[in-house]
Amino acid sequence: MWGAPATDAGSRPLHVPAESAIVFVDNHDTERGEARVTYRQPDLYAIANALLLADDYGTPVVYSGYAFTDRDAGAPTDADGRVSQASCADAADRGQPDATTVFVEGERTCVQSWPVITGMLDFRVAVGDAPRLAGVEEGDAYGFERERRGILAVNVGRAAETLVIPTSMPDGAYCDVIAGGAGRTPASARRSPSRTVRRPSTSRAARRSRSISTRWPPPPPVVERGRAKPDRVET
Repeated sequence: MWGAPATDAGSRPLHVPAESAIVFVDNHDTERGEARVTYRQPDLYAIANALLLADDYGTPVVYSGYAFTDRDAGAPTDADGRVSQASCADAADRGQPDATTVFVEGERTCVQSWPVITGMLDFRVAVGDAPRLAGVEEGDAYGFERERRGILAVNVGRAAETLVIPTSMPDGAYCDVIAGGAGRTPASARRSPSRTVRRPSTSRAARRSRSISTRWPPPPPVVERGRAKPDRVET
C-alpha cells in the first residue's frame, strides 16, 4: 500500500504539522543501516525522491553522498588525509543511473544532478503551494495532482499500468519534465474530469523514463477566472 492520504493532504493525523517536518528518503546515517532504498537501487531511489519532491508536505531533503561497501567507510580523502573536494561537474553528462550502473568505492553519487531530480525540482517550482489532491493507485502504479498545476505518476512494478487520475487542470500543452525537461516534451490535453497516464514498468526498456511522468502547463501564461496569470516556471 502507498503511504498517501486517503482523501487529501490534510488527512495525516499521525504526522507532525507540515511546517515542522523535514522529509527525506535516506541520509548519511540511515543509508548505512535501516534505509530500504538508497542510491544502490537507482530506479526505486529516483521514484522515491520524485514522490518526495512532488508532495506538499514538509521540507524535502535530497541526499547526495558517496559510494561505499564498508558501512564505516569515511569520505574519500587525498594523500594528506583530507576529505577530497566533491565535484559533480560532469554528472549531467552521465545521464540517469539505472540497475546496470556501478558506483565505484568513494565515487560521488551526485544525486542532485540526476535528470529525474532536476526535473522534479522544476516541477516543484512550477506547482508552488498548490494543494496536493487525493492519490490514485492501480497495481504497482500511483499518481496524484497538485491542484490545477501538475500531475505525477510512478510505477514500481514489472508490468505496465494505466492510471486514471481525477484532475482540475485546464486545457493546454503540458510538459513531461522527467523525459525531456521543462518546456521540451510537450503533450496536448483537452479539458476532462480525469487524465489517463500509462506508465511503463521498471524494466530495462523503460529505464530512461524512470517510470515517472509529470505534467504541468508551461508558458505562455494560463488564464484563470478570466484573468491572465503568469506561469511560475522560468525556462
